Amino acid sequence: LLMILGYVGLGLTSEISLPLLHLVYIGGFALITLMISTRVTLAHGPQNTAPELDSKAIVMTFLFFGLAALFRVFAGTSLTSLFLSLSIFLFIAALLTWSIRFLKELLRF
Repeated sequence: LLMILGYVGLGLTSEISLPLLHLVYIGGFALITLMISTRVTLAHGPQNTAPELDSKAIVMTFLFFGLAALFRVFAGTSLTSLFLSLSIFLFIAALLTWSIRFLKELLRF
Protein backbone atom coordinates (compact mmCIF):
# COMPACT_ATOMS: atom_id res chain seq x y z
CA LEU A 1 0.00 0.00 0.00
CA LEU A 2 2.82 2.42 0.85
CA MET A 3 4.58 1.66 -2.42
CA ILE A 4 1.38 2.16 -4.42
CA LEU A 5 0.61 5.45 -2.66
CA GLY A 6 4.16 6.63 -3.32
CA TYR A 7 4.00 5.79 -7.02
CA VAL A 8 0.54 7.32 -7.42
CA GLY A 9 1.73 10.48 -5.67
CA LEU A 10 4.80 10.66 -7.91
CA GLY A 11 2.56 10.26 -10.94
CA LEU A 12 0.34 13.14 -9.83
CA THR A 13 3.13 15.64 -9.29
CA SER A 14 5.42 17.12 -11.92
CA GLU A 15 8.53 17.09 -9.73
CA ILE A 16 10.28 14.40 -7.74
CA SER A 17 9.15 14.59 -4.12
CA LEU A 18 11.48 13.27 -1.44
CA PRO A 19 8.64 12.28 0.95
CA LEU A 20 6.91 10.30 -1.80
CA LEU A 21 10.16 8.56 -2.71
CA HIS A 22 10.49 7.62 0.95
CA LEU A 23 7.03 6.02 0.82
CA VAL A 24 8.19 3.81 -2.04
CA TYR A 25 11.49 2.92 -0.37
CA ILE A 26 10.15 2.33 3.15
CA GLY A 27 7.10 0.53 1.80
CA GLY A 28 9.28 -1.89 -0.13
CA PHE A 29 11.69 -2.35 2.76
CA ALA A 30 8.90 -3.00 5.24
CA LEU A 31 7.11 -5.38 2.87
CA ILE A 32 10.15 -7.51 2.23
CA THR A 33 11.44 -7.53 5.79
CA LEU A 34 8.24 -8.12 7.74
CA MET A 35 6.43 -10.46 5.39
CA ILE A 36 9.42 -12.74 4.89
CA SER A 37 10.20 -12.61 8.60
CA THR A 38 6.64 -13.52 9.47
CA ARG A 39 6.55 -16.48 7.10
CA VAL A 40 9.96 -17.81 8.18
CA THR A 41 9.12 -17.39 11.88
CA LEU A 42 5.90 -19.35 11.53
CA ALA A 43 7.27 -21.93 9.10
CA HIS A 44 10.06 -23.01 11.45
CA GLY A 45 7.82 -23.40 14.45
CA PRO A 46 4.98 -25.74 15.33
CA GLN A 47 2.37 -23.21 14.19
CA ASN A 48 0.13 -23.11 11.16
CA THR A 49 -0.74 -19.89 9.31
CA ALA A 50 -3.52 -18.89 11.73
CA PRO A 51 -1.31 -16.34 13.54
CA GLU A 52 -0.80 -14.53 10.24
CA LEU A 53 -4.48 -14.44 9.38
CA ASP A 54 -6.06 -13.33 12.66
CA SER A 55 -3.32 -11.43 14.47
CA LYS A 56 -4.26 -8.05 15.90
CA ALA A 57 -0.53 -7.30 16.11
CA ILE A 58 -0.20 -7.48 12.33
CA VAL A 59 -3.16 -5.12 11.94
CA MET A 60 -1.57 -2.71 14.42
CA THR A 61 1.76 -3.02 12.61
CA PHE A 62 0.15 -2.01 9.32
CA LEU A 63 -1.74 0.81 11.02
CA PHE A 64 1.47 2.17 12.53
CA PHE A 65 3.23 1.92 9.15
CA GLY A 66 0.37 3.73 7.44
CA LEU A 67 0.38 6.55 9.98
CA ALA A 68 4.18 6.77 9.82
CA ALA A 69 3.95 7.15 6.05
CA LEU A 70 1.29 9.82 6.33
CA PHE A 71 3.35 11.84 8.81
CA ARG A 72 6.44 11.41 6.63
CA VAL A 73 4.64 12.99 3.69
CA PHE A 74 3.46 15.87 5.89
CA ALA A 75 7.03 16.42 7.11
CA GLY A 76 8.19 17.40 3.63
CA THR A 77 11.92 18.06 3.47
CA SER A 78 12.20 19.36 7.04
CA LEU A 79 14.52 17.27 9.18
CA THR A 80 13.42 18.88 12.44
CA SER A 81 9.64 18.87 12.18
CA LEU A 82 7.27 17.23 14.63
CA PHE A 83 5.77 15.22 11.74
CA LEU A 84 9.12 13.59 10.96
CA SER A 85 9.64 12.75 14.64
CA LEU A 86 6.17 11.19 14.82
CA SER A 87 6.87 9.24 11.64
CA ILE A 88 10.07 7.79 13.08
CA PHE A 89 8.35 6.95 16.38
CA LEU A 90 5.48 5.16 14.61
CA PHE A 91 7.87 3.21 12.38
CA ILE A 92 9.73 1.98 15.46
CA ALA A 93 6.40 1.19 17.17
CA ALA A 94 5.39 -0.91 14.16
CA LEU A 95 8.61 -2.89 14.29
CA LEU A 96 8.30 -3.40 18.05
CA THR A 97 4.66 -4.50 17.75
CA TRP A 98 5.58 -7.09 15.15
CA SER A 99 8.66 -8.23 17.11
CA ILE A 100 6.86 -8.69 20.41
CA ARG A 101 4.05 -10.65 18.77
CA PHE A 102 6.27 -13.07 16.88
CA LEU A 103 8.95 -13.45 19.53
CA LYS A 104 6.17 -15.07 21.59
CA GLU A 105 5.72 -17.60 18.77
CA LEU A 106 9.43 -18.30 18.53
CA LEU A 107 9.93 -18.70 22.26
CA ARG A 108 6.90 -20.97 22.60
CA PHE A 109 8.64 -24.08 21.33
